[in-house]
Amino acid sequence: MTIEISGSITGKGTLEITKNTTLILDGAVGSGQTVLFDVSQGAVGRLVLGDPSEFQGQISGFQKQDQIDLPTITFHLGTTKAAYADNGGVPNDNSGGTLTIYETDADGNLIAVLATITFKDGSRATAVAAR
Repeated sequence: MTIEISGSITGKGTLEITKNTTLILDGAVGSGQTVLFDVSQGAVGRLVLGDPSEFQGQISGFQKQDQIDLPTITFHLGTTKAAYADNGGVPNDNSGGTLTIYETDADGNLIAVLATITFKDGSRATAVAAR
C-alpha cells in the first residue's frame, strides 16, 4: 500500500507506517510530528521524503529492514557525505540519534546541509537511499 501526502504537516501527531506500506511525504513536516515504523516479522516499511531539507519530525521504530528514500538528493562521490551522531554518546545504546547528510567541496569544506533526520528510542539509520 502507498500513502502520499502532498501538503505541509504541522502540529503534533504520529504518522504510522505498517507492514509493507510506503508513506510519501512531499511537503514540509513540522517538529511535532513522529513517523512511526510499526512493522514486524520481516515486513518492510518505506518512508519517502520528497523534501528532506524540510523534514523536522522524528523517526521512531526504524528497524534494519525499513527504508528511507531521499529522491531529491543526488549523491556525489567524495563530496556528499552522511554522519550519524548517537544521542547518548555511546554507540548502540538505543537512545536514538541524528543522521545528517551534507555536501562539501573538494577540500572538505561544508557547502550545505541537505537533510537532518532525528531518530528516537533506539531507532538507527541503517538503510537510507538517495539518487
